[in-house]
Amino acid sequence: MDEGQYPQAVEAFAKATSVNPDHLLARVSTALAHTYQGRKTEEAQQVLSGVEARGAELTPGLKARAGALKAELALARGAPDEALSAADEALKAVPDEHYALFARARALAVKRDVQARAAFEAAVARRRNAPLLYLDGARALQTAGDTDGAVALLDAYEATFGPVQTTTSDGKKAGLLEKDSRYWLVRGGVLEAASRQDDALVAYDKALAARGVDRPGRSTPRARCCWRARTTRAPAPCWPPWHPTAARARWRRPTPPWGTCSSRRASMPPAASTTSSASRAPRRRARPARRWRSAWRTSASGWCPPARPAWPRPGRRSRARS
Repeated sequence: MDEGQYPQAVEAFAKATSVNPDHLLARVSTALAHTYQGRKTEEAQQVLSGVEARGAELTPGLKARAGALKAELALARGAPDEALSAADEALKAVPDEHYALFARARALAVKRDVQARAAFEAAVARRRNAPLLYLDGARALQTAGDTDGAVALLDAYEATFGPVQTTTSDGKKAGLLEKDSRYWLVRGGVLEAASRQDDALVAYDKALAARGVDRPGRSTPRARCCWRARTTRAPAPCWPPWHPTAARARWRRPTPPWGTCSSRRASMPPAASTTSSASRAPRRRARPARRWRSAWRTSASGWCPPARPAWPRPGRRSRARS
């Protein structure tokens, strides 16, 4: 759940509760993950009520986690003051509970308190390897209008996870930030809100690169392959393949951004011809289509013969001759 991957966290907690249905910490953590997603808040409230009913049986860690859940449910209802008091009660049980610190910081951000930035920094200091605190905290500060605080949180995230190296599928080493599209998307949104359009565009480009998608218009092998696939389709069937008009009905392909050999060749001066125009053989005109071929018609499935033979019908004389 520290990674912000709530569906995977819910699945892991479900395995724990399937083994032990009375695992209260797993049940509270499942309800907290659902609340982060904005789902099943009524079910989470029932879980919280059932846990609070056991008062004396709860450990300090379970009390702190239940207090964090209570604070998040209050934030979901739009009650930041109630969330702030619930987070403070949870921190009295366990001062290092980072979920309670995170809920307290979010409540301050909703109230647009100047202490929200310091509260998020305190939560990050307790759990430095939790991307949830950095990314969601930056979004909350941006919504509260503290763009500088959001950028500072993202800079701290980059300083923490920048040196981390991962192994790709082909066995090569790559930086973790190069594959972290979530970070670059959040950074791009924060920089765009701060009117830093150029920096935001760079962040969005890195997010696309992390997901393996090239920006349209770039002269890269992937972009060129996409361009060829887009511009080398067969023309629409306006005429039968054997009709002379089909040779002239060619689809005009647009020129790619990097140019073509024909466009470069057109800019070069014409080469001197060794054969005079008088000695060239005349071009042969295309053979006109036969009348019975031109009577063919089109349909949605392709070319099909007419329902009856083309005029004149064989074996019958026309009225003009009779």
